[in-house]
Amino acid sequence: MAIHKFTFFPVLLSALMLPGCGGNVAPQQAAPNALAKVWTFKAVNFDCTMTITIMPAPAEYGEAVVWTYSKSSPVCYWNPGDNASLGFLLQKQPDGSWASVHQTIKCDTCIPGHTQATTDNILEPGGYRIIPTGPGTTGETGYHPCWQYDVQTMARDLCSDSALIPWRTDAYMENGMLVSEQWENCPGDGCAHEKWYFTPDGKELLRVIPTNPAYELVRM
Repeated sequence: MAIHKFTFFPVLLSALMLPGCGGNVAPQQAAPNALAKVWTFKAVNFDCTMTITIMPAPAEYGEAVVWTYSKSSPVCYWNPGDNASLGFLLQKQPDGSWASVHQTIKCDTCIPGHTQATTDNILEPGGYRIIPTGPGTTGETGYHPCWQYDVQTMARDLCSDSALIPWRTDAYMENGMLVSEQWENCPGDGCAHEKWYFTPDGKELLRVIPTNPAYELVRM
C-alpha cells in the first residue's frame, strides 16, 4: 500500500510503461477485483493472517476499487506491531495501471497524536503506482498527501501546499509473477521498500515482501 507507507509520520504513509522499458501492456486490463472479492494471506514467520476485502469505490473516483486490510493479530502486516487497519483506494490510470489516490487509516500508535486519519494523494506522473501494466519503471516521481486527522471518509479533500513524497516503482517478471517493486520516501528516514507479486495480468495479489522481510505474506 504508506502514512508513509507502513511507517507513519506526517507524510503518508506500479509501474508506468515508458518508451524503451520493454514488456507488453495488457489490453483493456480488467479491474483488480475481477477474479476475487476476498484475498487471505498467511504470514510466513508468524501465526497470523491478513485479509483484503475488495469493494467498488464511490462513483466520484471513476473506475476504482477499495481494498480494506484487516488482520488477525497486531504482529501481522499491515503496519506490524500495531492494531491497524487500512482502506486503500486504487484508481485506474490513463495508461491502464492502478494507483492509490485515497486512504483511510486506523491504528493505535502509528499516527502521532491520533488513532485515525484520511489522506488524499495528488499524484505526479507515475506517482503511487501499485499495479503495473507490464515490465517497466515509473522513474523517480512522487505524490502530495492531503491529510484529515480524526476522520474516516471516502470523500475527497484535496490540498494545494503539501510537500512531495518521493516514489518509484519498477515492474518485472519473476518466477512467472508480475512484481511491483516500490520505493516510498527513499532514500532517507522512513523509507518504505516493498515487493508485491501479482498474477501476470495484474488482477490478483499473491505475495507481499514488506520493508522488513520477516513480515512476508503469501496468499492462502
